[in-house]
Amino acid sequence: MKYVVLGDVGLRSLYHVGDEAMMDVAVDMISAQPDAQITLVVGDPLTATSHYGVPAVKRIGFSPRWTWRQSAERLARETSDQMLAAPARGSVAEAVRNSEVVVIAGGGNMTSRYAHHLYERVAITRMARYFDKPLLVTSQTVGPVLRPRDAELLAEIVGYASYFGARDDDSFALLRALVPDRDAGRSDQVVYRTADDAVLLCAGETARAELVGMELPPRYVVASFTSDPGTTGIAQDEYTAAIADTLTRLSDALDAHVLLLPHTGALEGRPVGDQITDDAVVAAADTARIRALPVMTARAAAAVTAGAVLSVSTRYHAAVFAVAAAVPAVAVSLSYYSSVRFRGAMVPAGLEPYIVPATAWDQIVPACVHAVGRGDTTRTTLQGYAASQRDYQRAWWVTLKGAASGHDAAPVPAFPRRYTTQIDEPWAAAVRASFVAFDAQAREQNRTEWLQRDVDVLESASAAAEARLALEQKATHAAQRVVDELRRRVQALESRKAVRFADRVARLQQRMRTAFRSRARVKRTGH
Repeated sequence: MKYVVLGDVGLRSLYHVGDEAMMDVAVDMISAQPDAQITLVVGDPLTATSHYGVPAVKRIGFSPRWTWRQSAERLARETSDQMLAAPARGSVAEAVRNSEVVVIAGGGNMTSRYAHHLYERVAITRMARYFDKPLLVTSQTVGPVLRPRDAELLAEIVGYASYFGARDDDSFALLRALVPDRDAGRSDQVVYRTADDAVLLCAGETARAELVGMELPPRYVVASFTSDPGTTGIAQDEYTAAIADTLTRLSDALDAHVLLLPHTGALEGRPVGDQITDDAVVAAADTARIRALPVMTARAAAAVTAGAVLSVSTRYHAAVFAVAAAVPAVAVSLSYYSSVRFRGAMVPAGLEPYIVPATAWDQIVPACVHAVGRGDTTRTTLQGYAASQRDYQRAWWVTLKGAASGHDAAPVPAFPRRYTTQIDEPWAAAVRASFVAFDAQAREQNRTEWLQRDVDVLESASAAAEARLALEQKATHAAQRVVDELRRRVQALESRKAVRFADRVARLQQRMRTAFRSRARVKRTGH
Protein backbone atom coordinates (compact mmCIF):
# COMPACT_ATOMS: atom_id res chain seq x y z
CA MET A 1 0.00 0.00 0.00
CA LYS A 2 1.58 3.25 -1.16
CA TYR A 3 0.95 6.29 1.05
CA VAL A 4 1.73 9.95 0.45
CA VAL A 5 1.79 11.89 3.73
CA LEU A 6 1.85 15.69 3.93
CA GLY A 7 3.11 17.41 7.08
CA ASP A 8 4.72 20.68 8.13
CA VAL A 9 8.03 18.97 8.89
CA GLY A 10 11.50 18.42 7.50
CA LEU A 11 12.72 22.00 7.74
CA ARG A 12 16.48 22.33 7.56
CA SER A 13 16.88 25.23 10.00
CA LEU A 14 13.90 24.72 12.33
CA TYR A 15 12.75 21.66 14.24
CA HIS A 16 9.16 21.94 15.54
CA VAL A 17 8.57 19.34 18.26
CA GLY A 18 4.77 19.23 17.93
CA ASP A 19 4.61 18.89 14.15
CA GLU A 20 7.39 16.31 14.14
CA ALA A 21 5.67 14.35 16.94
CA MET A 22 2.49 13.98 14.90
CA MET A 23 4.43 12.94 11.81
CA ASP A 24 6.43 10.45 13.90
CA VAL A 25 3.16 8.82 14.94
CA ALA A 26 1.73 8.86 11.42
CA VAL A 27 4.84 7.10 10.10
CA ASP A 28 4.76 4.63 13.03
CA MET A 29 1.10 3.78 12.50
CA ILE A 30 1.38 3.36 8.72
CA SER A 31 4.67 1.45 8.93
CA ALA A 32 3.00 -1.14 11.14
CA GLN A 33 1.13 -2.22 8.00
CA PRO A 34 3.39 -4.93 6.45
CA ASP A 35 3.16 -3.77 2.83
CA ALA A 36 3.22 -0.02 3.53
CA GLN A 37 5.40 2.27 1.41
CA ILE A 38 5.53 5.92 2.49
CA THR A 39 6.52 9.08 0.63
CA LEU A 40 6.50 12.30 2.65
CA VAL A 41 5.69 15.79 1.35
CA VAL A 42 7.87 18.17 3.38
CA GLY A 43 9.91 21.35 3.50
CA ASP A 44 13.31 19.77 2.82
CA PRO A 45 13.32 16.17 1.52
CA LEU A 46 16.90 15.34 2.56
CA THR A 47 16.28 16.48 6.15
CA ALA A 48 13.02 14.53 6.37
CA THR A 49 14.45 11.35 4.87
CA SER A 50 17.38 11.51 7.28
CA HIS A 51 14.99 11.76 10.23
CA TYR A 52 12.16 9.43 9.19
CA GLY A 53 14.02 6.95 7.01
CA VAL A 54 11.52 7.12 4.13
CA PRO A 55 11.55 8.89 0.73
CA ALA A 56 10.30 12.48 0.55
CA VAL A 57 9.49 15.16 -2.02
CA LYS A 58 9.48 18.91 -1.60
CA ARG A 59 6.14 20.58 -1.02
CA ILE A 60 4.80 23.01 -3.61
CA GLY A 61 5.54 26.09 -1.50
CA PHE A 62 3.15 28.97 -0.87
CA SER A 63 4.59 32.09 0.73
CA PRO A 64 3.01 33.90 3.72
CA ARG A 65 4.08 37.12 2.01
CA TRP A 66 1.88 36.52 -1.03
CA THR A 67 -1.49 38.13 -1.57
CA TRP A 68 -4.44 35.74 -1.67
CA ARG A 69 -4.61 36.36 -5.43
CA GLN A 70 -1.00 35.24 -5.89
CA SER A 71 -1.66 32.11 -3.83
CA ALA A 72 -4.86 31.38 -5.76
CA GLU A 73 -3.02 31.76 -9.07
CA ARG A 74 -0.26 29.38 -7.91
CA LEU A 75 -2.90 26.90 -6.69
CA ALA A 76 -4.75 27.02 -10.00
CA ARG A 77 -1.54 26.57 -11.99
CA GLU A 78 -0.20 23.66 -9.91
CA THR A 79 -3.51 21.78 -10.03
CA SER A 80 -4.44 22.50 -13.64
CA ASP A 81 -5.18 19.62 -16.02
CA GLN A 82 -2.15 20.62 -18.03
CA MET A 83 0.20 20.27 -15.04
CA LEU A 84 -1.38 17.09 -13.67
CA ALA A 85 -1.62 15.29 -17.01
CA ALA A 86 2.18 15.04 -17.12
CA PRO A 87 3.58 15.64 -13.60
CA ALA A 88 7.18 16.75 -13.28
CA ARG A 89 9.65 14.19 -12.00
CA GLY A 90 10.02 14.38 -8.22
CA SER A 91 6.96 16.60 -7.81
CA VAL A 92 4.10 16.33 -5.34
CA ALA A 93 1.76 15.58 -8.24
CA GLU A 94 3.90 12.64 -9.38
CA ALA A 95 4.00 11.27 -5.82
CA VAL A 96 0.20 11.48 -5.54
CA ARG A 97 -0.29 9.87 -8.96
CA ASN A 98 1.93 6.95 -7.97
CA SER A 99 0.27 6.49 -4.55
CA GLU A 100 -2.82 4.61 -3.46
CA VAL A 101 -3.87 6.92 -0.63
CA VAL A 102 -3.12 10.49 0.51
CA VAL A 103 -2.83 11.45 4.20
CA ILE A 104 -2.69 14.94 5.67
CA ALA A 105 -0.88 14.48 8.99
CA GLY A 106 -1.67 16.37 12.18
CA GLY A 107 -1.39 20.11 12.52
CA GLY A 108 -3.05 23.44 13.19
CA ASN A 109 -2.40 24.96 9.79
CA MET A 110 -5.88 25.13 8.28
CA THR A 111 -6.53 28.69 9.37
CA SER A 112 -6.34 32.21 7.99
CA ARG A 113 -3.40 32.78 10.29
CA TYR A 114 -1.40 30.27 8.24
CA ALA A 115 -3.24 30.55 4.94
CA HIS A 116 -0.13 29.56 2.95
CA HIS A 117 -0.27 26.12 4.61
CA LEU A 118 -4.00 25.89 3.89
CA TYR A 119 -3.30 26.39 0.17
CA GLU A 120 -0.73 23.58 0.31
CA ARG A 121 -3.39 21.24 1.70
CA VAL A 122 -6.00 22.30 -0.84
CA ALA A 123 -3.47 21.62 -3.59
CA ILE A 124 -2.85 18.04 -2.49
CA THR A 125 -6.61 17.56 -2.07
CA ARG A 126 -7.18 18.59 -5.68
CA MET A 127 -4.41 16.27 -6.81
CA ALA A 128 -5.97 13.39 -4.88
CA ARG A 129 -9.32 14.14 -6.51
CA TYR A 130 -7.76 14.36 -10.00
CA PHE A 131 -5.97 11.01 -9.64
CA ASP A 132 -8.93 9.43 -7.80
CA LYS A 133 -7.03 8.70 -4.57
CA PRO A 134 -8.76 8.59 -1.17
CA LEU A 135 -7.87 11.40 1.24
CA LEU A 136 -7.51 10.85 5.00
CA VAL A 137 -7.00 13.80 7.37
CA THR A 138 -5.96 13.31 10.98
CA SER A 139 -5.33 15.27 14.20
CA GLN A 140 -6.32 18.75 13.05
CA THR A 141 -7.20 22.11 14.56
CA VAL A 142 -9.01 24.25 11.98
CA GLY A 143 -9.69 27.94 12.29
CA PRO A 144 -10.73 29.23 14.74
CA VAL A 145 -10.60 32.40 12.64
CA LEU A 146 -11.34 31.92 8.95
CA ARG A 147 -11.88 34.50 6.24
CA PRO A 148 -14.75 33.58 3.90
CA ARG A 149 -12.42 32.60 1.07
CA ASP A 150 -10.34 30.44 3.44
CA ALA A 151 -13.51 28.77 4.75
CA GLU A 152 -14.34 27.84 1.14
CA LEU A 153 -10.92 26.21 0.76
CA LEU A 154 -11.35 24.28 3.99
CA ALA A 155 -14.80 23.14 2.85
CA GLU A 156 -13.18 21.79 -0.31
CA ILE A 157 -10.83 19.61 1.76
CA VAL A 158 -13.42 18.23 4.16
CA GLY A 159 -15.86 17.81 1.30
CA TYR A 160 -13.53 15.36 -0.46
CA ALA A 161 -11.97 13.62 2.55
CA SER A 162 -13.09 10.11 3.48
CA TYR A 163 -12.22 10.71 7.15
CA PHE A 164 -11.32 13.92 8.95
CA GLY A 165 -10.13 13.92 12.58
CA ALA A 166 -10.56 17.08 14.70
CA ARG A 167 -8.51 17.25 17.89
CA ASP A 168 -10.67 19.86 19.68
CA ASP A 169 -14.38 20.59 20.09
CA ASP A 170 -14.30 23.96 18.29
CA SER A 171 -12.73 22.43 15.19
CA PHE A 172 -15.16 19.52 15.30
CA ALA A 173 -18.17 21.87 15.33
CA LEU A 174 -16.72 24.08 12.58
CA LEU A 175 -16.00 21.11 10.33
CA ARG A 176 -19.42 19.56 10.85
CA ALA A 177 -20.94 22.84 9.68
CA LEU A 178 -18.78 22.83 6.53
CA VAL A 179 -19.51 19.29 5.34
CA PRO A 180 -21.61 19.34 2.15
CA ASP A 181 -25.09 17.95 2.68
CA ARG A 182 -24.75 15.38 -0.10
CA ASP A 183 -26.49 12.57 1.72
CA ALA A 184 -28.04 11.99 5.11
CA GLY A 185 -25.54 11.48 7.87
CA ARG A 186 -22.47 12.29 5.77
CA SER A 187 -20.94 14.46 8.47
CA ASP A 188 -21.12 11.55 10.93
CA GLN A 189 -19.23 9.43 8.43
CA VAL A 190 -16.47 11.97 7.75
CA VAL A 191 -15.74 14.25 10.72
CA TYR A 192 -14.76 12.75 14.07
CA ARG A 193 -13.65 14.20 17.38
CA THR A 194 -10.30 12.56 18.03
CA ALA A 195 -7.29 13.03 20.27
CA ASP A 196 -4.00 14.49 19.07
CA ASP A 197 -1.92 11.81 17.36
CA ALA A 198 1.04 12.72 19.58
CA VAL A 199 -0.60 10.86 22.50
CA LEU A 200 0.68 7.70 20.79
CA LEU A 201 4.29 8.88 20.62
CA CYS A 202 6.70 6.28 22.02
CA ALA A 203 10.04 7.43 23.40
CA GLY A 204 12.03 4.30 22.54
CA GLU A 205 15.69 3.56 23.15
CA THR A 206 16.90 6.20 20.70
CA ALA A 207 15.12 8.96 22.60
CA ARG A 208 16.40 7.73 25.94
CA ALA A 209 19.91 7.70 24.51
CA GLU A 210 19.50 11.41 23.69
CA LEU A 211 19.00 12.13 27.38
CA VAL A 212 22.19 10.40 28.50
CA GLY A 213 24.61 12.98 29.80
CA MET A 214 21.96 15.67 30.42
CA GLU A 215 21.96 14.89 34.15
CA LEU A 216 18.32 15.67 34.78
CA PRO A 217 17.62 16.53 38.45
CA PRO A 218 15.49 14.14 40.52
CA ARG A 219 12.67 16.67 40.95
CA TYR A 220 11.91 19.13 38.20
CA VAL A 221 9.23 21.17 36.44
CA VAL A 222 9.34 21.13 32.66
CA ALA A 223 8.56 24.54 31.14
CA SER A 224 8.05 25.40 27.46
CA PHE A 225 7.39 28.94 26.30
CA THR A 226 6.87 30.27 22.80
CA SER A 227 9.44 32.69 21.44
CA ASP A 228 6.92 35.54 21.24
CA PRO A 229 4.02 36.74 23.41
CA GLY A 230 1.30 35.98 20.85
CA THR A 231 -1.60 38.43 20.67
CA THR A 232 -1.22 39.66 24.25
CA GLY A 233 0.34 43.00 23.35
CA ILE A 234 3.13 42.40 25.89
CA ALA A 235 6.54 43.70 24.83
CA GLN A 236 9.18 41.04 24.26
CA ASP A 237 11.42 42.15 27.13
CA GLU A 238 8.43 42.30 29.50
CA TYR A 239 7.40 38.81 28.38
CA THR A 240 10.88 37.41 29.07
CA ALA A 241 11.05 39.12 32.47
CA ALA A 242 7.59 37.80 33.43
CA ILE A 243 8.58 34.22 32.55
CA ALA A 244 11.82 34.50 34.55
CA ASP A 245 10.06 35.93 37.61
CA THR A 246 7.23 33.36 37.46
CA LEU A 247 9.57 30.39 37.12
CA THR A 248 11.82 31.67 39.92
CA ARG A 249 8.83 31.89 42.29
CA LEU A 250 7.57 28.52 41.10
CA SER A 251 10.95 26.88 41.74
CA ASP A 252 10.90 28.22 45.31
CA ALA A 253 7.26 27.25 45.91
CA LEU A 254 7.71 23.65 44.72
CA ASP A 255 11.33 23.24 45.79
CA ALA A 256 12.13 21.97 42.32
CA HIS A 257 14.43 22.71 39.43
CA VAL A 258 12.88 24.18 36.27
CA LEU A 259 13.98 22.79 32.91
CA LEU A 260 13.20 25.00 29.91
CA LEU A 261 12.41 22.62 27.06
CA PRO A 262 12.26 24.36 23.65
CA HIS A 263 9.58 23.19 21.23
CA THR A 264 11.07 25.07 18.29
CA GLY A 265 14.74 25.49 17.52
CA ALA A 266 17.66 24.16 15.54
CA LEU A 267 18.98 20.67 16.18
CA GLU A 268 22.29 21.94 14.82
CA GLY A 269 23.75 25.38 14.22
CA ARG A 270 22.62 28.85 15.30
CA PRO A 271 19.89 29.03 18.00
CA VAL A 272 16.44 30.04 16.77
CA GLY A 273 12.86 30.14 18.04
CA ASP A 274 12.26 29.07 21.65
CA GLN A 275 16.00 28.61 22.23
CA ILE A 276 16.55 32.36 22.13
CA THR A 277 13.78 33.06 24.64
CA ASP A 278 14.96 30.26 26.94
CA ASP A 279 18.50 31.67 27.05
CA ALA A 280 17.12 35.13 27.81
CA VAL A 281 14.94 33.74 30.63
CA VAL A 282 17.91 31.95 32.23
CA ALA A 283 19.92 35.18 32.05
CA ALA A 284 17.09 37.16 33.68
CA ALA A 285 16.26 34.63 36.41
CA ASP A 286 17.33 35.11 40.05
CA THR A 287 18.07 31.42 40.63
CA ALA A 288 20.54 28.87 39.33
CA ARG A 289 17.83 26.21 39.43
CA ILE A 290 16.39 27.35 36.09
CA ARG A 291 18.18 25.70 33.19
CA ALA A 292 17.72 25.70 29.42
CA LEU A 293 17.81 22.31 27.72
CA PRO A 294 18.99 21.85 24.13
CA VAL A 295 16.56 21.22 21.29
CA MET A 296 15.79 17.52 21.14
CA THR A 297 13.63 15.21 19.08
CA ALA A 298 9.93 14.93 19.85
CA ARG A 299 10.38 11.48 21.37
CA ALA A 300 13.05 12.76 23.75
CA ALA A 301 10.93 15.81 24.65
CA ALA A 302 8.03 13.51 25.53
CA ALA A 303 10.37 11.42 27.71
CA VAL A 304 11.59 14.52 29.60
CA THR A 305 7.99 15.60 30.16
CA ALA A 306 7.05 12.16 31.51
CA GLY A 307 9.66 12.51 34.27
CA ALA A 308 8.46 15.91 35.53
CA VAL A 309 6.34 16.72 38.58
CA LEU A 310 4.56 19.40 36.51
CA SER A 311 4.39 20.83 33.01
CA VAL A 312 3.81 24.58 32.63
CA SER A 313 3.79 26.00 29.15
CA THR A 314 2.45 28.23 26.42
CA ARG A 315 3.20 25.36 24.02
CA TYR A 316 0.25 23.16 23.05
CA HIS A 317 2.14 19.90 22.61
CA ALA A 318 3.76 20.32 26.02
CA ALA A 319 0.23 19.88 27.41
CA VAL A 320 -0.43 16.94 25.07
CA PHE A 321 2.73 15.17 26.27
CA ALA A 322 1.85 15.87 29.91
CA VAL A 323 -1.70 14.49 29.68
CA ALA A 324 -0.47 11.40 27.82
CA ALA A 325 2.11 10.78 30.57
CA ALA A 326 -0.36 11.52 33.44
CA VAL A 327 1.71 14.56 34.52
CA PRO A 328 -0.17 17.53 36.07
CA ALA A 329 -0.21 20.42 33.60
CA VAL A 330 -0.83 24.16 33.61
CA ALA A 331 -1.23 25.85 30.24
CA VAL A 332 -0.85 29.59 29.65
CA SER A 333 -2.90 30.86 26.70
CA LEU A 334 -1.46 33.75 24.70
CA SER A 335 -4.18 33.83 22.03
CA TYR A 336 -7.64 32.54 21.17
CA TYR A 337 -5.96 30.03 18.86
CA SER A 338 -4.00 28.74 21.88
CA SER A 339 -7.15 28.58 24.02
CA VAL A 340 -8.94 26.39 21.48
CA ARG A 341 -6.07 23.92 21.26
CA PHE A 342 -5.41 23.76 24.99
CA ARG A 343 -9.08 23.04 25.62
CA GLY A 344 -8.94 20.25 23.08
CA ALA A 345 -6.13 18.51 24.99
CA MET A 346 -7.03 19.37 28.58
CA VAL A 347 -10.79 19.78 28.98
CA PRO A 348 -11.65 16.07 28.39
CA ALA A 349 -8.99 15.17 30.97
CA GLY A 350 -10.60 17.36 33.64
CA LEU A 351 -7.82 19.98 33.50
CA GLU A 352 -9.85 22.98 32.26
CA PRO A 353 -9.28 25.00 35.48
CA TYR A 354 -5.55 24.83 34.78
CA ILE A 355 -5.75 26.72 31.48
CA VAL A 356 -4.74 30.26 32.45
CA PRO A 357 -5.17 33.26 30.11
CA ALA A 358 -2.28 35.71 29.86
CA THR A 359 -4.50 38.36 31.45
CA ALA A 360 -4.45 36.26 34.64
CA TRP A 361 -0.67 35.78 34.62
CA ASP A 362 -0.42 36.31 38.40
CA GLN A 363 -2.47 33.14 38.88
CA ILE A 364 0.05 30.86 37.17
CA VAL A 365 2.04 30.04 40.30
CA PRO A 366 -1.05 29.40 42.50
CA ALA A 367 -2.48 27.16 39.74
CA CYS A 368 0.79 25.22 39.50
CA VAL A 369 1.06 24.76 43.25
CA HIS A 370 -2.54 23.54 43.39
CA ALA A 371 -1.99 21.10 40.48
CA VAL A 372 1.06 19.57 42.15
CA GLY A 373 -0.70 19.50 45.51
CA ARG A 374 -3.41 17.33 44.00
CA GLY A 375 -0.69 15.17 42.45
CA ASP A 376 -1.91 11.68 43.31
CA THR A 377 -5.55 12.48 42.56
CA THR A 378 -4.66 14.19 39.30
CA ARG A 379 -2.29 11.43 38.22
CA THR A 380 -4.84 8.71 38.95
CA THR A 381 -7.47 10.52 36.86
CA LEU A 382 -4.99 11.23 34.07
CA GLN A 383 -3.74 7.66 33.97
CA GLY A 384 -7.24 6.37 33.32
CA TYR A 385 -8.00 9.05 30.76
CA ALA A 386 -4.62 8.72 29.00
CA ALA A 387 -5.06 4.95 28.61
CA SER A 388 -8.54 5.34 27.08
CA GLN A 389 -7.23 8.15 24.87
CA ARG A 390 -4.45 5.96 23.49
CA ASP A 391 -6.87 3.09 22.89
CA TYR A 392 -9.19 5.43 21.02
CA GLN A 393 -6.44 6.92 18.85
CA ARG A 394 -5.13 3.47 17.94
CA ALA A 395 -8.66 2.47 16.91
CA TRP A 396 -8.86 5.65 14.82
CA TRP A 397 -5.75 4.60 12.92
CA VAL A 398 -7.12 1.09 12.43
CA THR A 399 -10.13 2.74 10.77
CA LEU A 400 -7.94 4.95 8.59
CA LYS A 401 -5.78 2.06 7.41
CA GLY A 402 -8.87 -0.03 6.72
CA ALA A 403 -10.28 2.78 4.58
CA ALA A 404 -6.94 3.10 2.77
CA SER A 405 -6.83 -0.59 1.89
CA GLY A 406 -10.30 -0.51 0.40
CA HIS A 407 -11.78 -2.89 2.94
CA ASP A 408 -14.79 -2.09 5.05
CA ALA A 409 -13.35 0.27 7.63
CA ALA A 410 -13.85 -0.60 11.28
CA PRO A 411 -16.31 1.76 12.95
CA VAL A 412 -14.76 4.61 14.93
CA PRO A 413 -15.55 4.09 18.63
CA ALA A 414 -17.05 6.74 20.87
CA PHE A 415 -14.67 9.42 22.11
CA PRO A 416 -13.35 8.61 25.62
CA ARG A 417 -15.27 9.59 28.71
CA ARG A 418 -14.71 13.21 29.74
CA TYR A 419 -13.70 14.19 33.25
CA THR A 420 -14.63 17.39 35.06
CA THR A 421 -12.90 19.17 37.93
CA GLN A 422 -14.49 21.90 40.01
CA ILE A 423 -12.05 24.05 41.97
CA ASP A 424 -13.31 26.63 44.47
CA GLU A 425 -10.15 28.62 45.02
CA PRO A 426 -9.56 32.38 44.57
CA TRP A 427 -7.03 31.79 41.81
CA ALA A 428 -9.49 29.56 39.90
CA ALA A 429 -12.25 32.17 40.19
CA ALA A 430 -9.88 34.83 38.87
CA VAL A 431 -8.96 32.59 35.92
CA ARG A 432 -12.62 31.95 35.04
CA ALA A 433 -13.44 35.66 35.24
CA SER A 434 -10.52 36.58 32.99
CA PHE A 435 -11.19 34.06 30.26
CA VAL A 436 -14.42 35.50 28.87
CA ALA A 437 -12.89 38.90 28.19
CA PHE A 438 -9.56 37.37 27.11
CA ASP A 439 -11.09 35.11 24.46
CA ALA A 440 -13.27 37.92 23.08
CA GLN A 441 -10.30 40.26 22.91
CA ALA A 442 -8.04 37.57 21.46
CA ARG A 443 -10.57 36.73 18.73
CA GLU A 444 -10.69 40.37 17.65
CA GLN A 445 -6.92 40.59 17.90
CA ASN A 446 -6.65 37.60 15.57
CA ARG A 447 -8.95 39.25 13.04
CA THR A 448 -7.06 42.52 13.33
CA GLU A 449 -3.78 40.68 12.95
CA TRP A 450 -4.65 38.93 9.69
CA LEU A 451 -6.37 42.03 8.33
CA GLN A 452 -3.20 43.97 9.10
CA ARG A 453 -1.22 41.21 7.42
CA ASP A 454 -3.43 41.59 4.35
CA VAL A 455 -2.83 45.34 4.43
CA ASP A 456 0.93 44.81 4.79
CA VAL A 457 0.97 42.35 1.88
CA LEU A 458 -1.09 44.69 -0.30
CA GLU A 459 1.08 47.66 0.62
CA SER A 460 4.16 45.62 -0.21
CA ALA A 461 2.63 44.57 -3.53
CA SER A 462 1.64 48.18 -4.18
CA ALA A 463 5.14 49.41 -3.38
CA ALA A 464 6.60 46.77 -5.70
CA ALA A 465 4.17 47.79 -8.45
CA GLU A 466 5.05 51.45 -7.95
CA ALA A 467 8.72 50.58 -8.11
CA ARG A 468 8.16 48.66 -11.35
CA LEU A 469 6.13 51.57 -12.72
CA ALA A 470 8.88 54.01 -11.78
CA LEU A 471 11.43 51.83 -13.56
CA GLU A 472 9.14 51.55 -16.57
CA GLN A 473 8.62 55.32 -16.59
CA LYS A 474 12.35 55.85 -16.26
CA ALA A 475 12.94 53.43 -19.11
CA THR A 476 10.21 55.18 -21.13
CA HIS A 477 11.78 58.59 -20.50
CA ALA A 478 15.18 57.23 -21.47
CA ALA A 479 13.72 55.70 -24.60
CA GLN A 480 11.95 58.98 -25.40
CA ARG A 481 15.24 60.84 -25.07
CA VAL A 482 16.85 58.39 -27.48
CA VAL A 483 13.94 58.83 -29.93
CA ASP A 484 14.15 62.61 -29.64
CA GLU A 485 17.88 62.51 -30.25
CA LEU A 486 17.43 60.23 -33.26
CA ARG A 487 14.71 62.50 -34.57
CA ARG A 488 16.99 65.53 -34.12
CA ARG A 489 19.79 63.72 -35.90
CA VAL A 490 17.48 62.70 -38.71
CA GLN A 491 16.19 66.24 -39.01
CA ALA A 492 19.73 67.59 -38.96
CA LEU A 493 20.77 65.02 -41.54
CA GLU A 494 17.77 65.81 -43.67
CA SER A 495 18.52 69.50 -43.29
CA ARG A 496 22.11 68.97 -44.41
CA LYS A 497 20.89 66.80 -47.28
CA ALA A 498 18.50 69.56 -48.28
CA VAL A 499 21.29 72.16 -48.18
CA ARG A 500 23.59 69.93 -50.19
CA PHE A 501 20.77 69.19 -52.62
CA ALA A 502 20.07 72.93 -52.96
CA ASP A 503 23.76 73.57 -53.52
CA ARG A 504 23.86 70.86 -56.16
CA VAL A 505 20.77 72.32 -57.84
CA ALA A 506 22.30 75.81 -57.69
CA ARG A 507 25.58 74.55 -59.16
CA LEU A 508 23.70 72.69 -61.85
CA GLN A 509 21.67 75.75 -62.63
CA GLN A 510 24.85 77.81 -62.77
CA ARG A 511 26.44 75.34 -65.16
CA MET A 512 23.28 75.32 -67.26
CA ARG A 513 23.26 79.16 -67.42
CA THR A 514 26.96 79.21 -68.29
CA ALA A 515 26.48 76.61 -70.99
CA PHE A 516 23.43 78.48 -72.34
CA ARG A 517 25.39 81.73 -72.50
CA SER A 518 28.26 80.01 -74.27
CA ARG A 519 25.95 78.57 -76.92
CA ALA A 520 24.26 81.93 -77.37
CA ARG A 521 27.64 83.68 -77.88
CA VAL A 522 28.73 81.06 -80.41
CA LYS A 523 25.51 81.48 -82.30
CA ARG A 524 25.92 85.31 -82.50
CA THR A 525 29.54 85.38 -83.49
CA GLY A 526 29.72 82.17 -85.33
CA HIS A 527 32.68 81.06 -83.29
